[in-house]
Amino acid sequence: MSSSPRVNLIEASMLPDEPTVWQAVGSAIGSAARGMAWLVTTGSKHSHYLAPALNGAIGDKLAAWQHRLAIPMSLRRDGRDIDPGSLAPSTSGHVALYVHGLMADEVCFFEPLPGLVGPAPHLQRELGLEPLLVRFNSGRHISDNGRLLADLIEAAVDQLGDSLETLSLIGHSMGGLVTQSAIYYGRQARHAWLERVRDVVLLGTPNDGAWLEQVSHLTTTVLRSIFNLHTQLIARLIDERSAGIKDLRYGALVESDWRDGQRRKTRVPALDAARYIVAGASLSADPESLLAAFFGDGQVGVPSSMGARSMTPRRLTRQVFEGTSHFGLLGDSALKCWLTEALSSAE
Repeated sequence: MSSSPRVNLIEASMLPDEPTVWQAVGSAIGSAARGMAWLVTTGSKHSHYLAPALNGAIGDKLAAWQHRLAIPMSLRRDGRDIDPGSLAPSTSGHVALYVHGLMADEVCFFEPLPGLVGPAPHLQRELGLEPLLVRFNSGRHISDNGRLLADLIEAAVDQLGDSLETLSLIGHSMGGLVTQSAIYYGRQARHAWLERVRDVVLLGTPNDGAWLEQVSHLTTTVLRSIFNLHTQLIARLIDERSAGIKDLRYGALVESDWRDGQRRKTRVPALDAARYIVAGASLSADPESLLAAFFGDGQVGVPSSMGARSMTPRRLTRQVFEGTSHFGLLGDSALKCWLTEALSSAE
């Protein structure tokens, strides 16, 4: 006896619409695949930050161990270290030396954050400033990096010779401190490159210290005062942060600022013949608020980035950019326009 057509019709109506189900499954698989591809592509694209981040955290220890992951002070081109002796003569006569900050590398001057374009290509296009990139181990003492940078600039300028007319030093975050430290040690060594410096540009630089390190130091001090195994262990772990990070408490520039274990700030005289161009950022729309004074761009307070206590150059131009972050500052269109005007202005 055959089945009733009505029963078959009902049973068939209870089955899912196969094309719709498989389309949904296919769509879900496709979305997952695209998501994984995005993660792989993004991770691969920005994997260059892994070594700089590690060096920023424990780079002083990596250097002491002579570990292969310790980043040497070097000039960079096309993602590789280059010998200063291989530099070709400058075509424009104007070179900008870019010095990155803590846990970063030279790429931040081209792409500080995904989707943002940094100041290096803009200044090259608008002013003909040829970029000369530096990479260094940001976990080492700022003074150690300053001394190395001074020697590296001397070698580069010697190679460029008469083709180099003027040099603009552009430092972001800790890079601004390393740049000022290089000026100090360049003076001590009587380096010739100091005479070529026309501009010292400090972007988001903790000239008077960074609040994150100040809080870290306070935290370890409090934890050590509590006689408890757990708090002592936590304090010990926090205190393992690199020497470079600890130097950010006051923005130490020279060896005597940390040599005896006491952190302090030596005021390094500015270059008389150079223009100092200083920019800071504020997450707050009001850069004069208490929030901006302490947190600033999220890492550096506004007064510190302005060098309120330690900056005394003869020629100083400075500006605070509202509503942007520490790395967002490098991609801020208003900053790039301001830098173009400041760097192109008459002496």
